Amino acid sequence: MSPEKIESIFYKGINPSDFAAIYKTRKPKGGNGQTYINIGSVKGNEEDFLNFFSYAEQSINANGTLSFKLHGYVLGKKDGDSTDLIISHRTGKRSDYRILNQQNPVTRHPAFLKENGFPEPEKDKNKFLDDPSGFLGIIDYLTILIIKTSFHKYYVTFIDEIKNDWPNIDVINSLFDKMQDNRGKDNRKKDLAGILNFDAYDCFFKNDRNNPFGSVEKKSVKQGAKSLIYYGAPGTGKSFGIEQFVRKHGIPDYKANLGNDLVHRVTLYPGYSYSDFVGQVMPVVEDNFDNDSKTISYEFVPGDFTVVLKKALHNPDRFVFLIMEEMSRSNISSVFGDLFQLLDRDNTGRSEYVINNSLIANYIFDGNSDRPVYIPSNLMIVGTVNTSDQNVYAMDTAFKRRFEWEYVSTIPQDDFDNNPEISFIDQNGNDQQILWEDFFETLNDYIVNELKLNEDKQIGPYFIKFSINDKVPAEKRLNHNNDLIKNKLLQYLWEDVASVSNMTSENKLFSENISSFSSLYSKYENKKRIFSNSFLKALQNKVLKDVSGNNEEA
Repeated sequence: MSPEKIESIFYKGINPSDFAAIYKTRKPKGGNGQTYINIGSVKGNEEDFLNFFSYAEQSINANGTLSFKLHGYVLGKKDGDSTDLIISHRTGKRSDYRILNQQNPVTRHPAFLKENGFPEPEKDKNKFLDDPSGFLGIIDYLTILIIKTSFHKYYVTFIDEIKNDWPNIDVINSLFDKMQDNRGKDNRKKDLAGILNFDAYDCFFKNDRNNPFGSVEKKSVKQGAKSLIYYGAPGTGKSFGIEQFVRKHGIPDYKANLGNDLVHRVTLYPGYSYSDFVGQVMPVVEDNFDNDSKTISYEFVPGDFTVVLKKALHNPDRFVFLIMEEMSRSNISSVFGDLFQLLDRDNTGRSEYVINNSLIANYIFDGNSDRPVYIPSNLMIVGTVNTSDQNVYAMDTAFKRRFEWEYVSTIPQDDFDNNPEISFIDQNGNDQQILWEDFFETLNDYIVNELKLNEDKQIGPYFIKFSINDKVPAEKRLNHNNDLIKNKLLQYLWEDVASVSNMTSENKLFSENISSFSSLYSKYENKKRIFSNSFLKALQNKVLKDVSGNNEEA
C-alpha cells in the first residue's frame, strides 16, 4: 500500500471575533452573537476551495449555496478522536464561508478544546472582544489547519508558529509570511484564509501534533514542452493531429470529445482578446439573502491562459496542454500581449525570460502578486491554422518564429477510413459513382495544376466527415453522402476556389452555363451536370461505375 501523503492544507487565522465566538465572551442584546468561525470570502480562489473539500459530503442549501460536511480527525491522536465539521455559506453572503457550531464545547471540534492544548482567553471579565488586550499574546498568530491527505482523510489542528523542524519549502514559508503580515494593529487580525497546495511535492504525512510533515521531495518537473502549430488546408485533420500529439505526450487515452483535466481547449475568433486570454477585473453582483439586497464587488476573472498556467504549475510532473484552435482568426499578437516575451523557451521548455503581471501572479501564486510569471517546462501550447481562411489576421514573423510549424498534408494516411462512395453527373448526363478519396485527390490536382491556385485552396480528406454505417442500405448511404457534398463542399468551391480561379486560369471548375451559386445548388440537387468538361475528364479515369443510366442536362 502506498504511503499517506499531504495533498493540501486549509488555513484560517483566528481573529478576535472568532475567538470570542468559540468562548462565548460576547453576547449582544437580542441574540447569541457569532457562533461560528468565519472563513470569509473565497473570491478568486473558489476553485481551490471547492477542490479541497472534494472528499467531503456536499449538500445544497435552500438558497442554492453549498455546504460541506467532513469527518475531521484530531492531528496527533492515535485513537482516532474525531468529529464532523460543517462548512457552509455565511447567511446573506454567497461567496463567504464559515465553520459552524464552534461556540459550544459539545459541538466544537475536539482539536479546539483546552485538553488538546487550544488556548483560552483571560478570565478577567472586563477584557473581552470590546477590549482586544484581553486576547493580546494569545491569538497573535493562532491559525487553525485542516490537512487533506491522499487517504481521503482530513486532520484538524492549530498552530501559533511555524516550527523550526518543518520543511523549508516555499508553500510552507508562504504561510509563515501570511501569518506575519496578518497580525494587524491592536491585534485585530484581517481575514486570513486560503489553501496551500502541495502539488509540486511528494509530502509524506505523519500523524504528529507538532510536525505532520514526513519526508518531503520536490517532484521532478516535466521538461521538453514546446509551442507548436499544425497548419494546412481545411479538413486535413489538424485537430486529429493534436489529439495524437496529446496521446503521445502523456495522456494515451485522450479523446477530444471527452476532454481531460490536463487539457484546456479554446477556439479563437475575431473578437477574442487579451482579456479573454489572460483575464480581467469584473464587477460581480451578489444577492444578500438576509435583507433582499444586492452587493457589487470587483474580482479578477482568470482567462484561458491564466487557468492553464496555474494547472501546469500545480502538476509539475505532467505535461499540461493549452490547445488553441483557429489561431489565425484572431489578432494573435494582441491576444498574447505582454506574454509574447514568454514564448522564447530554453532547451528544457521553460521561458527564457519572465514578466511581471500582478493580476496573473496574484491568482496563480495565492496572493503573491510580486512573483515573476513564466511558462514552465511542462506547459505545451499547441494550435491550428487554416491556410485557406479568407478573413484572417496575418501573423508577424517575430511571432511565427517562436512556434514550431508542422504541415498537415492533404494526402490521406494509410489507415484512412473516411472514404465512402459519392456520385456526380458526367458530360453525357450519366450518374457516375466514385470514391471520395479519388474525388478530392483529383480535385486537389486540378486546383493546383489547371486552375493555377496555391495549395491552400485544396481540401483535406476530412473536409467532410462521413458517417459510414454498413447497416444502412447502399442507396440511402449514397444519397446522404451526396447531400453532404451539396451542403458542405459546393459553397467552398464556389466562393474560395472558382471565383478566385477566374483571375489565374482560363480553365473552369464548373460548367460555363452556371452563373450563380443558386443555379449551382439547384442543378446539383436535381442531378444535373455542374462540373466543366475539363474537370469531368480528369474524374473519368477514377469512376467506379455508371449507377443511373442517362440524365440529360436540361
